[in-house]
Amino acid sequence: MTPHGWRCTAVRPINPYLAAPKDKQIIRNYTPEQLSRFNEKLRGSGHRGAMTMFLDGAMEIAVFDANSLKSATDNTGDKARL
Repeated sequence: MTPHGWRCTAVRPINPYLAAPKDKQIIRNYTPEQLSRFNEKLRGSGHRGAMTMFLDGAMEIAVFDANSLKSATDNTGDKARL
């Protein structure tokens, strides 16, 4: 845990789909079937996740495979990096 009590997770997005905030608004309204087809299309194109950058500097990252995540809880920095 960080001094602020946050849990840290390192993410290594490989070939992420880069979505603009307006894209996210469109995707948000997809039906489950549309979302499934969109996800398969991204995976078929070699994307392993998606990233959205917002104007305020915030970043949203989604990964399709949990192996793309690494927990940094109790990490002292001695371990190999992503």
